[in-house]
Amino acid sequence: MTTDPHNPADESPLTFEADTGTNGVAATFTVLPGARLRCGSCGAEGSASEQRADDVARTEGASDPADMTMTLPIVCPVCQAEGSLTLGYGPGADPDSSDFIAAVPRDPRAG
Repeated sequence: MTTDPHNPADESPLTFEADTGTNGVAATFTVLPGARLRCGSCGAEGSASEQRADDVARTEGASDPADMTMTLPIVCPVCQAEGSLTLGYGPGADPDSSDFIAAVPRDPRAG
């Protein structure tokens, strides 16, 4: 990917998945109201607090802030299925995505 020195680089979700080991995603996840998540493999629901956002990556939005998205690796707390979740954030994000992003624990040392 070519980067523009005047614009932060977007990373594609596929690049992020390859970098974090979630390539060949085994599960899909759905964000629910109340900062909750549903696993597409087993149907279990869990809270954002059961996840980690240390490897979060902005995957869109460098050129258009209305398109800001981020991708983070997800592991189902019940069946251990792994996948990734891409969510909108910023001014155009839906409230459920914003609540989830705000509730996911993040190591302040993780950039």
